Amino acid sequence: MTYTYKLSRRLAVSRTFGMLPAILLFAACSGGDATAPGSEAVPVTVSVNPSRVTVESNQLIRFLAQGRNSAGDSVNIPIAWRTTGGTILPDGQFSSAFVGTFMVTGTTGDGGAQRVDTSLVEVVRRQLHLGSIEITPGTATLTSGVSQAFLAMGRLKDGRAVPVGVTWNATGGTIDAGGNFVAGETAGTYHVIATHTTMTMADTATVTISAPPSPPPPPSPTPPAAPVLVKLTLAPATATLAPTATRQFTATGEFSDGSSSLVPATYVATGGSITSGGLYQADPTLGTFAVIAKASGGTLADTSSISIVSTIGSGPAPACLLGSGPLVSLSGASSTQYDTRSAPLPDDVRVDARTASWTGLSFPVNVASKPGLCWTGGTVKGLLDEITPWTTWHSTSAFYVNGDRAVVENLRADNYGDGIRFTPNGTKNWTLRGVHFSKMHDDCVENDRLEGGLVEDVLLDGCYVAFSARPGNSFQDQVNGSGRTVTVRNSLVRLRRQVSVYKGVSPSSGGFFKVESDLVAINVSWVVENNIFRADGPSGIATLCLNLNGKFTARNNIMVWLGEGNYPCTLPPGWRLTRDKTVWDNAVADWKARHPTL
Repeated sequence: MTYTYKLSRRLAVSRTFGMLPAILLFAACSGGDATAPGSEAVPVTVSVNPSRVTVESNQLIRFLAQGRNSAGDSVNIPIAWRTTGGTILPDGQFSSAFVGTFMVTGTTGDGGAQRVDTSLVEVVRRQLHLGSIEITPGTATLTSGVSQAFLAMGRLKDGRAVPVGVTWNATGGTIDAGGNFVAGETAGTYHVIATHTTMTMADTATVTISAPPSPPPPPSPTPPAAPVLVKLTLAPATATLAPTATRQFTATGEFSDGSSSLVPATYVATGGSITSGGLYQADPTLGTFAVIAKASGGTLADTSSISIVSTIGSGPAPACLLGSGPLVSLSGASSTQYDTRSAPLPDDVRVDARTASWTGLSFPVNVASKPGLCWTGGTVKGLLDEITPWTTWHSTSAFYVNGDRAVVENLRADNYGDGIRFTPNGTKNWTLRGVHFSKMHDDCVENDRLEGGLVEDVLLDGCYVAFSARPGNSFQDQVNGSGRTVTVRNSLVRLRRQVSVYKGVSPSSGGFFKVESDLVAINVSWVVENNIFRADGPSGIATLCLNLNGKFTARNNIMVWLGEGNYPCTLPPGWRLTRDKTVWDNAVADWKARHPTL
């Protein structure tokens, strides 16, 4: 696109919106009043918009702020503005006569209920020998609701690139003062225009908004039961387990009309025990053993081979989807929260979310069910910056689950406060298996209601705190975990030193375990076996000790210590120390090879 064409388009826009750069900038930043009175809803997060912007000296822009309540809904809120350089007015208007990089902070609430977000502003000098403005990217293809960040750069007449201040306008969607464009609902071809503050030059990018994909076809109906059973198959045919690990077995019948389905069977096993439902648990003894299934009321049978070996991890997680409960299928990228609290899912429900994903939501998945939930798969990605205050991280969680005997497996989550929260009113005897969490800025696993559970074959690769089982003051007198046990086995757990911390030194991490230190009697008991933990330095506020209050039993664990000097605590029985980083690296590589989709 030629400069003459771009400038002519820009001048046409100028006749509509006026000639003053400040007025154009207010048009680009138009929206709700950032300081308007809030609704009755209480915000748990606040976000400042734009989050990053480049302006020229004495260029006037306006910052906006938006709050979100605990349900993730947008609410209007009063905002107090502060800046480390330049001047900002109560309505969010900012300008600076001086060049430099400054922080603009928006705060709502007071005392312990304050919510804060910060934007970075780079103030640059106006270039006197500017030859052109260039937008990158020059083209973009988006779907409705998806954002694209555009960058405007000036180019001097001698060809050198320099930062400049611009005003943004767009068709087909909305764009903020920092160049962040959000696609609208109507498919078509649209334009994003960046105009220099002198009003003498501009550039245009083309945006194509595509129509949303068609919904998936409905699931195929379950074939009718066949009259005669002709073959019985036990799955899996082989399995490799660590001592005391579990694996679910199922019996499938083939019928005379060619159909097949799960069938009831009687199970017997060697080298371990097996329930009437086919859940096998290995004994501590290593070796090769068998599981035998015999069709109920008949003579057909099948046998699977089991190898019990002493290794970290137990292979890919068992698929709880092989159960027989109702099936709910989720797929595609979602921009809205999945929340079943108002209508809990039924008993023994199976949720197949292997092709579903959620991006940028504070609380993307909040699943409530009656007993026996099986949740498999899903990808959850947070978008907050690393420098986001810890109080904001604390108000986010990738996954909530509420319901007895819930099983969550094969979930991938990145860049949140908590990885998973087992929420109030239950979640007894929960299981977390085969998940991969990374960059969790608070607790990877939160069990503050002190219920019993199992963590098995997980990769927690970057936690501020790995496991939390400490009730909050508001419900401390309502819970008691003294008769319950949480087992952590065959798993890899790494603490992550981060910039935004609860208290203490930054950067730093919390501890591996967070438990009640005053009311010791209410703590759950812990069994920790066949794991590899890693710490790169001392905790900034907590302890790295591994037998807090004497309620821990440990067997066959490795601590990889990469900090300076000695490990901060004496390792209790069941742990051995190494400074060899390859122990961790090799274990992670092996885990990822066994879980290729995570």
